[in-house]
Amino acid sequence: MAAPRTFFISLSGFFLLLYVPGGSTTSGTRNPNQEKCGFKVQSGADGGRRLAVTFRAENCSINYPLGKHVIHEVANVSFSHLSCDDQAAVVVHWSPSPLGIEHIKGFRVYLEDKNPEGKQCQHLILKDPRQLNFSHKSTKLSSQPFGGLTFDTDYMVRVVPFPTLMNESFFPPSFLRTNSCEVLLGSDNLVCKPFWKPKTLNVSQLGSNLHVAFDQAPASFGFHFYNLYYKLRHDGPFRLQRCKPDVNQLRTTCILQNVTPGTYTVELRDDGNTTRRQTQYYVSQAHYAWAGPIRAMAITVPLVLMSAFATLFTVMCRKKQQENIYSQLDEESSESSNQSAALSPERPWPRPKVFICYSNRDSPKHTSVIQSFAYFLQDFCNCEVVLDLWEHLEMCKEGQMSWLSRQLDDANYIITVCSKGLRYYVEKKSRRGKTPVSRRTTSSSSAPVCGSGSDLFTVGVAMVAEKLRMAKQSEGGGAQELNRYMAVYFDYSTENDIPTMLSLAP
Repeated sequence: MAAPRTFFISLSGFFLLLYVPGGSTTSGTRNPNQEKCGFKVQSGADGGRRLAVTFRAENCSINYPLGKHVIHEVANVSFSHLSCDDQAAVVVHWSPSPLGIEHIKGFRVYLEDKNPEGKQCQHLILKDPRQLNFSHKSTKLSSQPFGGLTFDTDYMVRVVPFPTLMNESFFPPSFLRTNSCEVLLGSDNLVCKPFWKPKTLNVSQLGSNLHVAFDQAPASFGFHFYNLYYKLRHDGPFRLQRCKPDVNQLRTTCILQNVTPGTYTVELRDDGNTTRRQTQYYVSQAHYAWAGPIRAMAITVPLVLMSAFATLFTVMCRKKQQENIYSQLDEESSESSNQSAALSPERPWPRPKVFICYSNRDSPKHTSVIQSFAYFLQDFCNCEVVLDLWEHLEMCKEGQMSWLSRQLDDANYIITVCSKGLRYYVEKKSRRGKTPVSRRTTSSSSAPVCGSGSDLFTVGVAMVAEKLRMAKQSEGGGAQELNRYMAVYFDYSTENDIPTMLSLAP
């Protein structure tokens, strides 16, 4: 009987070894992509007993059917930044919502930048369809690394559980910005050198000349000279001005002589044509600084000559009144100096760029008020105003997300005009299941392909709120960054119409 018993134990052990599952798991197994990026994905409760969750990665081209149950959006979305093949990479973390958790069979994770063609997707299926339950509500789940990303770039992330009754657009996106090349790879890495840009590019006007000042690159970059391209906004090709840096100075100033009035685009490039930084400047009519002093001299010199003759005559006639005459001449000289100072012209200032974010769903009257406000800033405050109603052609060429992200980065001030409609649509997605699927589908299908989309301002407010949060958490220049954002409302609105997410705005 001992021999059959030994054979049975050996056979049971053999089947047990065959049953151990393989594949990629979020709790400990490392796949080749993760080893390549130097990151180990883990999942488990934030403390106490560890709850392992295993996924199987599939192709995102698979169309999963809509479910029959409501599954709420995920929570606690966070990101881990890493480098992979000298490029930025990101791992997305989240926790499932307890509402409908028992019906979840997997997750789809989307990552999208300004270019719609660069959209990435991961289709993660639970190996055990009944693996999640209410005890996993605090479990931290993770995606595989998203590689091939650009340094210091904004991305939008959306985590969608399936199968669900809701459309994918119901689940709100999250926004992140990849770390810079210097943070991930180090400032001495050769990969980071082509991405160097001057921290400041200042343009000022003196008469009919433009003075362009910028920070020089470190000597290790080996830039022998800089190319300064400039042209009028609607003019033909760029004109070139070469600037040789001063090795003993940290900044270089280039002079563009005899420029005509108008809005100029100024672009700085190094001699290898790899580093670029662009800005715009409005050149006003030149007022020469020497016109005032020459006019003052033409008046003062004859007066001085006449005073000299009068003084000589007075000295010869009345020697006792010499001191009184000299004091009178000093008073006249001070008055002439004040007149010459008053005639000198004021120096023009660059026009600040203002981006206006508002709701176009309130009423036509509200839109008319926005346009009047934009004209007021442009005509009376000397501001360069960016309004989506005036940028239809640029939005069609560039795309709504790309245009919006660029305007938020380039603007000196970002004004969010709060109203009842803006607060309603911005906070609409934070409510649970308030919008039927049919109505959401109808509204999204009727939105225009280009121009000012009906939901563009909701994305803009979300991006402004994210930038406010990052500026608040940053060390150093956070206060200066917060001053760029303003939340305002007109007299037909109240302070309660300001969305909660914009509470950090001044």
